[in-house]
Amino acid sequence: MANAIAVANLEDGRLQIWSVSADGSMVSRWKTTTDPGSAWTNWTSFQSPPGGAVTIAVGTLPNKQLQLFSTNAEGTFSTVQQSTDPGSGWAPWTSF
Repeated sequence: MANAIAVANLEDGRLQIWSVSADGSMVSRWKTTTDPGSAWTNWTSFQSPPGGAVTIAVGTLPNKQLQLFSTNAEGTFSTVQQSTDPGSGWAPWTSF
């Protein structure tokens, strides 16, 4: 069961969704093509922030990278951005 979700458009227009489970772990999936009727990928693990996640939000930066924000059970804020290297995924979470 999902405790929190966030959705954003990838640079090419496909949707990506993140879900936070009761234990603070995160999963993600995205549309397979830009066709609105396309299938979704299977759920895959997504790196959780330090201390796990309770809430999650996502925004798009001016260069079209996505940035996720999360809080854990202690109320600590963390953030992570997509790497600027297209094949590299995401940078590590940092607290702020």
